[in-house]
Amino acid sequence: MNKAGQLFSISVCAMTFAAANVALAQDREWGVNRSIQKISQSVYRWGSDNQYGAYIVGSEAIAVVDGHYCPSGTMQWLKDEI
Repeated sequence: MNKAGQLFSISVCAMTFAAANVALAQDREWGVNRSIQKISQSVYRWGSDNQYGAYIVGSEAIAVVDGHYCPSGTMQWLKDEI
């Protein structure tokens, strides 16, 4: 796995762990109108239904900011899109 893949995996694991308690408190599902919007040359906004996160593309890695966790497969969708 390359450095970008490793950073992405670490980011996803950390965010999933941190969000697990929130997910238990909220029974939210992520909408079907998922999208990614380019904000600047290396910053992208992603999400749906007023639930947004971002990711930053660097020369060696991608950093995911404010990842969402819900049973609808949000993180897998983002990983597949990137």
